[in-house]
Amino acid sequence: MRSGPRPACGRHQGSRVQFFGRYGVAGRERQRFRCFPADGSLPHTFTEPLPRMLAHGRECVECERSVASHEGLQAPRSYRFPAREIARTLVALGQGQTYRQAAERARLRLAGGERSRHGQLAADWVEVFAPVVFAPHSPDRWPQQGTLVVDHFYFRLRRSDITTRSYYAWHVLCALAYVDGHRVLWRAQAFTNATPASWREFFAALPGAPPRIVCDAHSGMLKVIEERWPQTEVYLCEWHLRHALERLLEKIGGHTAERLLPRTEAAFAGARFWEVFAGEARELGDLRVDAWLDRWSPVIASQFAHRGRPAEDRPLSTGGLEELIKPIQDSLYRRRYGIKNRARLNRLLLLFQLEANGHADERGYAKSIRGWLEATGGRPSIPRRAIADPAARPSLRDPGARLTPARTRRRTRTSDQVPQLSWDDL
Repeated sequence: MRSGPRPACGRHQGSRVQFFGRYGVAGRERQRFRCFPADGSLPHTFTEPLPRMLAHGRECVECERSVASHEGLQAPRSYRFPAREIARTLVALGQGQTYRQAAERARLRLAGGERSRHGQLAADWVEVFAPVVFAPHSPDRWPQQGTLVVDHFYFRLRRSDITTRSYYAWHVLCALAYVDGHRVLWRAQAFTNATPASWREFFAALPGAPPRIVCDAHSGMLKVIEERWPQTEVYLCEWHLRHALERLLEKIGGHTAERLLPRTEAAFAGARFWEVFAGEARELGDLRVDAWLDRWSPVIASQFAHRGRPAEDRPLSTGGLEELIKPIQDSLYRRRYGIKNRARLNRLLLLFQLEANGHADERGYAKSIRGWLEATGGRPSIPRRAIADPAARPSLRDPGARLTPARTRRRTRTSDQVPQLSWDDL
């Protein structure tokens, strides 16, 4: 086994460096060095900014050679785990593993690892290192070309005082950009609600204005888009429009539904198809159908008139975004009761975003973590659990939501609380 090069002293150029024992508890020792300055000044002891864990005579499967004991993986100071293990865990979390699963596997991979399923270890790493690995891929402004697709998903929880009712616990607002033929999940952020105030904060996070937006008819979202970007083209998702019409016809039932339901899909094929469908629907004389057409038929006809030829950066629905966020939604659904810290969830969403965009890479994460730690002297500049919520006051639970169950929200909403879709009132 050959020994690798010893690190240079950061204080003295050209000094002679020798091994000078090890420090740390058993099983977690790190190498210590002694510097003998070339100018004859007194020698001193030092450690690397990122101390290396003892390799215990192992072999590196990547560089295909034996590794000297002092050439182990680099680890943050006072951390049990190396940066590479932290990076591997962050990748796993972005792929949908829970805090408990990821933490347990990290402990088992450690030499002499302990068996524990406590997830706080992984949660701490998300809090400290998720912004670090996301920084190289973070967008600095909203896309200036192509299309921005905007949507959100939410979770309902059972009320503790009334078992038959649920309330909207929290929402995740998302934006997908179509730029130069590529899809990029641009932003994902959690809020306690989807009111105009939340959408304002979401859009205000980045400068710039997208030229075109595709979204559903969420009133709060549309209100904020009109306020912030009055020159942006807004295209309502054709799938949501058709689905709203189909739901209305299913509620009406009878002869009206029998006549129109089989034809709704073909009606959205183009302007002429919609014109024929709308004319025949009005001939039936159903007041509810006529009211829906009065509200939405001009919008649909106008969109068909300006639809143009299909293009990769001009989608007609939010389907591309829903495809990307479905794995995120599924991963969070089984944990929806346990996730209560909004700041930590938003950092976890950064890992989901990297995974969705194809940027999740263990080596890349480890490189970012090591570079960040070297600039801070080997110690994270962000303390662990700095974003912990006060006792009994979870930041991802809106106290007012418990007074507004999901089934009765429309009757009690205030001026800043809007329904999920403006056509839900039909």
